[in-house]
Amino acid sequence: MRKIILICLLFLFYSGCGDSSTEPIYDEIPLEEEIQLNSPMIVKVDTRIELLSVVQHFTTWADRRHTKYESRYKEEVEKYFKKYSGHEAVRLSQELTDKGFTYDAPPNFVLYHSNPPDFNQETEYSDYLIARAGSGNKLESFANALRKFAQDTDFPAFIGSQKAYFIKIENDIKRTIGNKDYIQILEDYYGSCKNNYYITPASLFHAGGYGALVQSSEGEDVYNICGPLGSSKGIPDFGDESYFQYIMLHEFSHSFVNPVTEANVQEVYKYDELFEPIRDRMAAMAYGDWRTCVNEHLVRVNVARFFNSLEGVDKCNEILESEYQKGFIYIHGLNALMQSYEADRSSFPDYVSFYPEILKFLNQLNDIHFLLIRKTLVEHKKV
Repeated sequence: MRKIILICLLFLFYSGCGDSSTEPIYDEIPLEEEIQLNSPMIVKVDTRIELLSVVQHFTTWADRRHTKYESRYKEEVEKYFKKYSGHEAVRLSQELTDKGFTYDAPPNFVLYHSNPPDFNQETEYSDYLIARAGSGNKLESFANALRKFAQDTDFPAFIGSQKAYFIKIENDIKRTIGNKDYIQILEDYYGSCKNNYYITPASLFHAGGYGALVQSSEGEDVYNICGPLGSSKGIPDFGDESYFQYIMLHEFSHSFVNPVTEANVQEVYKYDELFEPIRDRMAAMAYGDWRTCVNEHLVRVNVARFFNSLEGVDKCNEILESEYQKGFIYIHGLNALMQSYEADRSSFPDYVSFYPEILKFLNQLNDIHFLLIRKTLVEHKKV
């Protein structure tokens, strides 16, 4: 009898050991003091983005575009919210995903609201968001469902339980980027300024990020929403200094460039034939229309110009060639154009005043494009 009991105890012991070995063991995160930057940038986890990412975690969008890196946060989201995976908010998120309300649109959308659980709309939805969703009513329905999800799940309680973790990843980013004043670089170049600049780490989002601009009562708030590039011991890694230099300048630049393109969008679309040679390559990167393609060209060439000042011409040329190889075939011509902007700031005090020169450049490219097509047709007839 003793032998049987001993065997049973040994079996339970080793079985328990086997089970526990599959459970990740993470170190406890101590609660740190928040690091203060000597810079206008605000590095902060945004609970609206977290609410969205938790809901998306239970849709097919998470399989396609959420982080593949394991983390303690992802596991705790799964554990806490799994029983709400059939919630109306998840269903509507899936429905909107299926209809193309993806990539930058959902993060931009949630930033038009107050923090959960109230999640009240504070800014009128943009025409862009309404078009992406299909109607303003769909946006309102989704907002109501997200609010209900936050209330039904006691979302603030979950967020409160993650305080040490959030401060940890915020401080890690602050230590990485240091106190260099990238905001001054941006504002000097574009000749205008914004109200607030946020770096928003989103632990569940994919590598890279989204730029967002939201009109507040005090001015325009701009966001660089970034996902992790990896993880270690359950803590996401959001990138090194070089990566943050690029991604900050890129995402914040969208907030300066995109509105100017939007103000000139009818003129921009006169040259949409230029999209045809690169349509497939752009679409593969989720840049599915000419307006977006133009903005990406303009932002990327400006970032190259920033690095020309920060690190020199070799780094600038390296970035330009890298972008060209990705399919941004007009970037070298734009680089020469932007040098003329930099050389004559008395005539062009800001980016808005220079944008007509960009339109002239597109017009010239368009003329060359049609000449080449005409020449090809003539040569084809000769054959």
